[in-house]
Amino acid sequence: MYTTKAFIVPHLHLIMAGTGVAGFLSRWFVRLNDNFIVRGIDRVNDFAPTTLPVLWQAYKEELSIKDDLMTTVYHFGFSEVTGLIHSFAYRSTNNFRSEQIPYGLRYKPKCTIPENPSPEHITDMMESQRSIQASKPEKERLYIGG
Repeated sequence: MYTTKAFIVPHLHLIMAGTGVAGFLSRWFVRLNDNFIVRGIDRVNDFAPTTLPVLWQAYKEELSIKDDLMTTVYHFGFSEVTGLIHSFAYRSTNNFRSEQIPYGLRYKPKCTIPENPSPEHITDMMESQRSIQASKPEKERLYIGG
């Protein structure tokens, strides 16, 4: 199953991405886009930790999602306060508590990283991710795109 797990939110100068249960990120995108008047990522971070758990519980009930399944939502964007890049993670395993992510590059799932990664390395890095995941038992694998 393939699905979009990243959305661009131009009016808030941010990108949201997700891992885990498919469809939850798009539900969050619609809620954020349609129901909140905010100016950027820092203001979104003020209410995401209280809104995401409620949305997650309703989503799990609606789709009969087992309690052992999880999701993580990521926000990456330019701060409306400082103009600098701010990044946050909200994990269902942590009741969507806001976790600020330090500036820098991150890779999930793990892969072989070139010494000075650049866009031309992305295909090789994705192939490395697929190879590493294929070597694991099926239930332990992380899948790119679904």
